[in-house]
Amino acid sequence: MKKEWHIFKTSLLFFTRIPVGGHGEWEQEYVDKATSYLPVIGLLVGSFGGLVFVGSTYLFPQTVAIVLSMVATVLLTGAFHEDGFCDACDGFGGGYTKEQRLMIMKDSRSGAYAVVGAALLLLLKFSALTSLPATVIPLVFIAGHTISRTTIIWFVSIHTYARDDNQSKSKPLAKSLPLSRIIISTIAGSLTLLLLPWQPAIAGLIVSIIVFVIWSQYVVKRLGGYSGDCLGATQQLVEVAFYLTITAYYFNFNG
Repeated sequence: MKKEWHIFKTSLLFFTRIPVGGHGEWEQEYVDKATSYLPVIGLLVGSFGGLVFVGSTYLFPQTVAIVLSMVATVLLTGAFHEDGFCDACDGFGGGYTKEQRLMIMKDSRSGAYAVVGAALLLLLKFSALTSLPATVIPLVFIAGHTISRTTIIWFVSIHTYARDDNQSKSKPLAKSLPLSRIIISTIAGSLTLLLLPWQPAIAGLIVSIIVFVIWSQYVVKRLGGYSGDCLGATQQLVEVAFYLTITAYYFNFNG
């Protein structure tokens, strides 16, 4: 149990801004397995966003509460996955070869593709969430953040790392996990779908898998593998796809 606790703290260190202390305890074994706790990270982030939403509705209109909850999740994670999405937009939008794409994604500066992509992504999230009943939004937050992070585990386990250099911050986490951990993490991530009615939950899961498959094949075809930025983009794309699916269900069948 002590080892698992250290692995979980390592996951908190890499994927959130939650202070965990004990930096001398981060052994390579813990880092290698840290991605297995991504569904738990998603549960924490989604729950935090949901709590901020519920609390904000006592003071502000629903639209303002949604924005505040989105801000809360970004602050909790340090825009970790959003940054990856922006870099991926620049890399795939401006690069014509594998080397160019990876080089652009490594550049800390943001280009037009990143700015436009981030604006449209946030707008889609906001629009989808504002179209949902207020009682459903916290639950959608939790399920969306959790299932989207679960797909990162699938990506790391199925495909290989694309970069050849040893200086990427994401490379230590780009390790294929044992099958037992993949199964446990997937089950843990999927359990949050039980918070929603089964029809939209199943639809959200199916669409999430479809988006993951299409995006992962797109990335591998152009890079020969994945980068840390592509993993961040995976989480963001699956999250927004999940929100849109749930919104489509409530708009068409539960309006």
